[in-house]
Amino acid sequence: MGFQPLIAVSRKEIPVIISTGDGRYYVSETTTATRRSGSNSYVAIADHLTPDGYVACTENGTKYQDLKEAYDAYTKLVTTGVYQDYKDTLPKK
Repeated sequence: MGFQPLIAVSRKEIPVIISTGDGRYYVSETTTATRRSGSNSYVAIADHLTPDGYVACTENGTKYQDLKEAYDAYTKLVTTGVYQDYKDTLPKK
């Protein structure tokens, strides 16, 4: 596949599991962002979220009762859903 410039992976929609402080779990989406630390650049899983942005992630996501249920939904999303490009990111059994 070869080297891909950093900009090629930034600003991509990705699936995420969100856990709230009160024990709720959501499967939602976020957009990656390029961050800088000194002279180094890296890709973060989300742009800087305001409180409203965080609320939007949970309101636009699907709520699950526990982490296993959320992880099972996430796994289905990346193995058979719209995010199949990320199926190799799941842990190997």
